[in-house]
Amino acid sequence: MKKVKVKLPQELIYPHPYILKSKIIEIDEGIKDGDEVLIINEKNKIIGTGFYNSSSYKTLRIHTYREFKELTYEEIKKRIEKAFLNRLLYFDRNESFRVVFSESDFLTGLIIDKFSDGFVFQINSLGMERKRDLIVKSLKELFNPLFIYEKSDGTGRKEEELPEFKKLHFGNLKNPYLIFTEGLYFLIDIEEGQKTGFFLDQKINRLKLGKYAKGKICLDLFSYTGGFTLHFLKEEAERVFVVEISEKAISLLKENIRINNFPEKKVKIIEGDVFEKIYEIENWKIKFDLIVNDPPSFTHKKRKKENALRAYKELHSKIFDILNKGGICATFSCTQAVGINDLIENLTGVQKNKEFLIHIKDFLFQSPCHPVSLYFPESFYLKGLVLLKE
Repeated sequence: MKKVKVKLPQELIYPHPYILKSKIIEIDEGIKDGDEVLIINEKNKIIGTGFYNSSSYKTLRIHTYREFKELTYEEIKKRIEKAFLNRLLYFDRNESFRVVFSESDFLTGLIIDKFSDGFVFQINSLGMERKRDLIVKSLKELFNPLFIYEKSDGTGRKEEELPEFKKLHFGNLKNPYLIFTEGLYFLIDIEEGQKTGFFLDQKINRLKLGKYAKGKICLDLFSYTGGFTLHFLKEEAERVFVVEISEKAISLLKENIRINNFPEKKVKIIEGDVFEKIYEIENWKIKFDLIVNDPPSFTHKKRKKENALRAYKELHSKIFDILNKGGICATFSCTQAVGINDLIENLTGVQKNKEFLIHIKDFLFQSPCHPVSLYFPESFYLKGLVLLKE
């Protein structure tokens, strides 16, 4: 049993799962990058078990607290199964949802998404990289899936000095892959699309916001493949305008409209950068009843928070200029540094010197298949507000 001694406050029983290199006091001889090690404090009290990687600023990544326990095949399978059963409290087993959300499910550096009968996983840590075969074996044993595809290409791999890696480990994958979820058909690009191919963190929010759409003129900003757009059409929106920069995403959006038998004439697709196109839309003199603003993360670094807030202020200012009085805007932040209070303060600044009021009707967060752990605050990342313009 190889040990690493760290300097942490004595009262901490469940510290943050990432322990930085600066906190390490002593390392046993023979420890190599990717090894599982016992982590102890200055008084030799056990903190837990984790992966060691000297190349990463997240030098230790805890996966088990208060004991030494290696992630064997049986242990990995048990944790995946437990995470899956927890999701069944919210979703039917035939639905598409996130099965494993990394640290929140005590499988640091591992994401597993279920798309109908297929599974896509992503590895973002060196230690978990060494468990790849055990992950695939566990998924086969637990679910007898149609396919198992690995799409390990996130920014987290760069931090661990790992190359991008994509592979079909099992079964047959016809890409783009057709799923039925949230009462709609979606073609998703697993191999080349964003993340694992589809944004499962917005599952509940798409259903909620669709309820505002009946008979309304809607605007879907940063639409990707049309998650919100399809729900607006399902709920009988009068017209939906879509802004998306990716040509590939727009191609899938058009297919998704077609396979759900929605009238194409109800949708106007605008290809381009939202920050540019929103000024063009303003010149059209069209007012919208429902606008969704779901931008990508503007920064992963706290020092660039002010830049992100300026981007939000520009968007929010234009959105409320083209929103009808009595209209609804839903705005989201998946930017780690921009919290819910930052969004509220940002909107308060937008409202100044305007001849309207903004009221908060609802708060929106990530789907429960992306559980939040208090010991790992980074797991709480998607924040949204439903706003009424009066």
